[in-house]
Amino acid sequence: MAVVKTTTTSYGTRVKNSFKGIGSGILMFVIGTCLLFWNEGRTVKTSRMLKGAQKVCVEANVSSVDASMEGKLVHAVATASTYETLSDAEFPVSVPNAIKLNRRVEYYQWVEHKHEETRDKVGGSQETITTYTYSKEWVSSPVNSGSFQTQYDEGHSVANHVWRQIDDVSLVAEVVNYGAYVLDGALKGCIPCNENCGKFYVNEEGTYDVTGAQEPAPQIGDARITFTKGMGGVASILAVPMGNSFTKYYDAKNEKSLETLYMGEVPMEQMFQSEKQKNKILGWVLRLLGVLLIVGGLKNIFGFVETIAKVLPFVAKIIGFGISLIAWVIGLAWSLLIIGIGMLFYRPILGVIVLVAVAALVYYLITLKKKADAGEAPAAPVQQ
Repeated sequence: MAVVKTTTTSYGTRVKNSFKGIGSGILMFVIGTCLLFWNEGRTVKTSRMLKGAQKVCVEANVSSVDASMEGKLVHAVATASTYETLSDAEFPVSVPNAIKLNRRVEYYQWVEHKHEETRDKVGGSQETITTYTYSKEWVSSPVNSGSFQTQYDEGHSVANHVWRQIDDVSLVAEVVNYGAYVLDGALKGCIPCNENCGKFYVNEEGTYDVTGAQEPAPQIGDARITFTKGMGGVASILAVPMGNSFTKYYDAKNEKSLETLYMGEVPMEQMFQSEKQKNKILGWVLRLLGVLLIVGGLKNIFGFVETIAKVLPFVAKIIGFGISLIAWVIGLAWSLLIIGIGMLFYRPILGVIVLVAVAALVYYLITLKKKADAGEAPAAPVQQ
């Protein structure tokens, strides 16, 4: 049985809150604008760094320490391994020759889910119907059930507790050999840790090793602890030898660095192509985020107009649609303008093309508006 609560927000309160939204809207607009400009510089600088790095990168044999490679960006293929044994301090898990050992803890808890429906009322007030439902789930941390809307669901208590508080832990071998070299922290961080090597349950009766066994039926308060290991293996790197270890390649002109590891025998060209693709994808993701921030900011800035019209809900819907449409048109045009300015600053030719496109779009929109204001209609077909 769900818990349902109904609240009403007065017209005056809604108008007051909508004016507060102007400040957050301006902030979103500014952040989105700055993000778009910064992202163009980040994308270009990273692209230039990768192109320059690929030109100077050399193949290296890391079976022995080569002083002639010191300070150069190299591509190398070798086996990442260690002689260390990683052991958990609280559970009987010990893995010889493991580069990484992770402990991930989950708790079986009641979880509250909240669903809201809003209805505009004539006169400008708003009715909010909030439905709370409860389910048992595995979660990453204990849930405070004291904040739940009810302590009983369908006659059952939804109070949470845990039998034992356990932290997540990540262990990494201190020395990871890579040919005659050792990997630094950044390269060790690239080694995946995804091979299961142990599972435990903690319940009211104690702690049980259930590795390789069927999971028991959980009860509220139980904990499930999963261990994963990273054993390394053949790996390819892009890095700069420094002594018997490695460091980042740094492009001072573009203020960008490069140091990465891919598992398996991956050719140099393929690694650089992958890094370039990651840069492009990140660039488009950040552009989309910037546009959404700008459009969302504009909606917040002008949202008070729709709220004022909430006295008549059907009128407010029409105004809201118009505000949304205007926010998208202005937001997209502004976003393209900022992207164009960013490109003009970092990539002049592309920047000019984008700015010309923006100018053409603005001219087209102005022309449409003038025709609409003049009440122009399409010419009637000529009678034969």
